[in-house]
Amino acid sequence: MGMTRQFKTVDYEATLNLTVSLREALPPTHLARFVADVISQLDLSPLYARYGTRGGEPFAPEILLGLLFYGYATGVFSSRRIEQATYESLPFRFLAGDLHPDHDTIAHFRKTFLPELKDLFVQVLLLAQAAGVLKLGNTGALHRMCQPGWHQDSCRRLQEPRRQLPAPVGSGTPVARRSRRVVCAERAG
Repeated sequence: MGMTRQFKTVDYEATLNLTVSLREALPPTHLARFVADVISQLDLSPLYARYGTRGGEPFAPEILLGLLFYGYATGVFSSRRIEQATYESLPFRFLAGDLHPDHDTIAHFRKTFLPELKDLFVQVLLLAQAAGVLKLGNTGALHRMCQPGWHQDSCRRLQEPRRQLPAPVGSGTPVARRSRRVVCAERAG
C-alpha cells in the first residue's frame, strides 16, 4: 500500500512580504536590548563635545557604540562585518535604528574615540554587573551570567583567554587587570 506523506513547505514570496516586529524578534532579555539600555545610561558628552560643527550630519555616538559593543559581545569585530550586519542581522539592525553606517565611519569612530571607548566599555561592564548580568568575582575572575535565550556562542567567546578580548578591554583598565579568566555559567533559577 503506497502512502503519500504531506510535508510542510515554504512560500518564499509570501515570506518576503511578512511583517516582522522587532519587539517579538528581540525579547526583553535579548543582549541587543540590554546594550541599547546600558548605552542610554552612559554620559556621552565628552564624545559629543569632540564633534565639529562642519560637515554632514554624523551618526549619533549611541548608534556606533551600540554596534561596536554588541559586535564585541558576539564576536563581530570587523567594521565591514558590522556594516553588513546592519543589513542582515536583526539585533544589529535594531541597534542601528535601521540606519547603515558604512565601515569607514565605524572604523574612524573606533580609532578617533579609542581612549573614550576603553573607559565606556568598563562602564558597560560595571552596569552589566549592577544589572546582575555580569559578576566580578572576588578571586579576580570575570563571571558572565548567561540568561536563557542568550546566544551560547557569546558565552563561549567570553571563555577565551584575555589576550583575545577586543581592544576596549585593554590591559591597562582596572577590570582587565582583575580579569584573569572568564567563566560562563547558567543563571540559577
